[in-house]
Amino acid sequence: MKKVFIFAAMALATLLVPNSANAAVVIDVTEGGGNVTFAVTGNLNLTGATLFTTFSSYGLGFIPGGSNWYVAPGPGGSVDSYALTGFAGAFGTSGSFFSPPSSVSGDNFYIWGAGGATAQVGVTSGYVSGSAINSGMVFNGATIAGLFMTPGTYLYTLPNDTITLNIGDSAGVPEPGTFSLIGLGMAGAAIAARRRKQ
Repeated sequence: MKKVFIFAAMALATLLVPNSANAAVVIDVTEGGGNVTFAVTGNLNLTGATLFTTFSSYGLGFIPGGSNWYVAPGPGGSVDSYALTGFAGAFGTSGSFFSPPSSVSGDNFYIWGAGGATAQVGVTSGYVSGSAINSGMVFNGATIAGLFMTPGTYLYTLPNDTITLNIGDSAGVPEPGTFSLIGLGMAGAAIAARRRKQ
């Protein structure tokens, strides 16, 4: 009986520890209060990543569809651009550039790809691997559907890290592994309760 309680406690405790399988950088796009908000959080491991170029500035906004997709919050300053090794590509149905945002905040950051060009992630020039990235932009008086974005989860990769773009209902949803741990914890509790009755 003690073993069952220990197992259940361990399964539930792991829910409180961040899942290492989560993307190192997450871009959550949410709708609320009549606005659409892009929030970028996390950090990147640039080990093995290829420095593609440096830009003195970049345009703020996003392009959801077509071969030229783009997400660019933050202040729009100088960035070092690294080649992505894998990418989901477009995340909507319009090739329009939605700009400027109603407001921006935080660090320089973008992801971008165009046709046969090298897909890239841009971070503040001189960025040190593992440093926090917090960036955002808001479009007032907007909806996800009205901005032609398709709800879902989109993955972009570097040699040793990942960037996940969550749009709409997928933003903030626990990883599938989390649900497995919840199930294990509940199963352990049920077994313990059954044994107590016996």
